[in-house]
Amino acid sequence: MQAAPQVQALWDETFGPNANSDYAGKVYFIATNNWSGINYPYSTALYSQSGGFGNGYIPLFGIVGKDNVVYYNDNGVGAVSSKVKKAIESFYDISIENPIDDVTLDLGTSIDIDLSNVFVSGSGAEISYEVIISEQNILTGSINGSTLTLTAGSNIGTVAVELKGTAGGETITDEFIAKVVDPNATDYWVEYGVNYSFDGAVGVGNAPWGSAITWDFGETEVKINEFEVGYSNAENNLTWKVTEYDGSTPNNDNVIGDLTGTFNANAGEGTIITVSSAQTISGKVAFIFESAGNYMALDKTTATNPEGNWAYSDNAWAHLSEFNFDGNWYIRAHVSLTSGIESEIIPGSTTLAQNYPNPFNPETTISFRNTMSGMVNLSVFNSNGELVKELVNGKMLAGNHSVSFNALNLNAGVYFYTLTTPNASLTKKMVLIK
Repeated sequence: MQAAPQVQALWDETFGPNANSDYAGKVYFIATNNWSGINYPYSTALYSQSGGFGNGYIPLFGIVGKDNVVYYNDNGVGAVSSKVKKAIESFYDISIENPIDDVTLDLGTSIDIDLSNVFVSGSGAEISYEVIISEQNILTGSINGSTLTLTAGSNIGTVAVELKGTAGGETITDEFIAKVVDPNATDYWVEYGVNYSFDGAVGVGNAPWGSAITWDFGETEVKINEFEVGYSNAENNLTWKVTEYDGSTPNNDNVIGDLTGTFNANAGEGTIITVSSAQTISGKVAFIFESAGNYMALDKTTATNPEGNWAYSDNAWAHLSEFNFDGNWYIRAHVSLTSGIESEIIPGSTTLAQNYPNPFNPETTISFRNTMSGMVNLSVFNSNGELVKELVNGKMLAGNHSVSFNALNLNAGVYFYTLTTPNASLTKKMVLIK
């Protein structure tokens, strides 16, 4: 049986002795009926090492590793892909056996990591180690024998750690993430939605386009640790940035400090973007993600589209609702508070909803959203400005809240309710009928 010329060409390009790839001469497909020119490796020793060869059966091909060990032939059993992997690994003097998991350290602390089982040397050669950490102001590392010691400095942040192992003249790298955190600080995921759907992912206008969510952190200073975004399709070299926001539309140009970079998006699942900058932010900002035309997932469970979702197309920003979409972009940020103000931040503005039902008799519900935890007061006044009922007066966490108001003992008429929070004071009118 003659192998098809295109099959032989593919073998030559990838596995042949002169191929321009990492696998050149390392994985051999052995055809038992000669390819033209017989330019594949050939060894009569193979005939005694394969069950097919040994019992007179003639297989079409075998996958052969180091020292002519046959890992697969078409008379064998098992997935071809796993056998190819074993054949490839047999040629390497060193490989990664147990990758190091991501680690977290408190400020000023150290941890020791045993390296003895991270790498394995196929030839038994002694393994030497090297650690590379770019953000030395956040984390340092040292190696003593087969122990890696990581030491956190006085700055919080997330850094990439490269551990290199060398044996027999060959070097391989294991990479992991190390986070340095302040044990006295509070970390939060800040987001609009939680029930994101890739089935409902959308794109807007003409590519390239962008998506953004705006946030108001008030006077609280925060440091961004990570972003998480969700796109339908895999795409490389997308851009993220954090810019100043004037309360009208996002701004592409006024990047805050060094808060910008690129990332590769996963398909159909969230992508974590590590932010290693020590830059802090406060006030109004926009988190912007620029794409060649990918589809970003939405949380469509929200009845009304919050004001912070924006899309960029044809050189202009527009609110997501202007594109006839409801929902919240799959954009989340994990932040650490650095100003010492114990407040949980949520996006958007403090809002006071119209009571429902209105007019009412005798009970109604008042809903509101506060953007920062702290003292909250919700009170009802009559048309003369006299206090009728104090519904809330105390410290509340940031978020959405609802309070019932029963006016059974009040006269019919017009009443006003006022919400007072650390950063807003809002009033609305309601009507009691009897």
